[in-house]
Amino acid sequence: MKVSVVTVCFNSASTIEATLLSVKEQTWDNIEHIIIDGGSSDETVDIVNAHRDRVTCLVSEPDDGIYDAMNKGAGVANGEIVYFLNSDDRLCDPRVIEDVVSCFTHNPDARLVYGDVVYCSEDSRSACRFGHINKNNIIYEHLCHQAVFAHKELFSQVGLLNLEYPINADYDWLLRVFFSGAVTFHMSRDIALFDATGRHMDDVDLLRRERRDVRMKFVNPLHYFVGDVFYRMRRKWRRITGGLR
Repeated sequence: MKVSVVTVCFNSASTIEATLLSVKEQTWDNIEHIIIDGGSSDETVDIVNAHRDRVTCLVSEPDDGIYDAMNKGAGVANGEIVYFLNSDDRLCDPRVIEDVVSCFTHNPDARLVYGDVVYCSEDSRSACRFGHINKNNIIYEHLCHQAVFAHKELFSQVGLLNLEYPINADYDWLLRVFFSGAVTFHMSRDIALFDATGRHMDDVDLLRRERRDVRMKFVNPLHYFVGDVFYRMRRKWRRITGGLR
């Protein structure tokens, strides 16, 4: 089973080598690593070229943002499984992809496999668990795309990432997958070290407004309000018991 790891980047010279090495060190051999660069002006492309022995495809050209680049990556991916690993994030350990492939193999109906992530800031790390996420509650919750491996056929079934949402296109795509009835499976293992200081935190108010707009495509406002009250209470309980960052 081939896995396509897609890394989108722009002026990522300070972080991308750690990302490349985390893929290069994987114990699963059947990996293609696709780099979609937005036309960097720093040394990003030079660093990628220094690792071309394990980089299958490098595209460096201007794009319309991170989600446009992710769509490009999905379009050129040849693997049965697609995974997006941002240029400031890393796989947790060398066995991540081998374990994910094993999960798909033992759950042949699964079209989306997701694990957990470790949120990293300058001075702390905290685990974020997603085992509770399912079709019934994802509308009130979130699922970090760095935790998610997707069967490539999903991009034909539910479409590509919607560029209408500059911050939440990945969340919109995940909602489409879950509401499509696709079989999803959670595996209890850390997938990625996720940079919690990324672009999604630049404007938290915009993040929340846009996420609400996405949600309203899938549920009416009253239904959402009632459910949100319930899930806010559950999130507080999970924080108390250590189940949520």
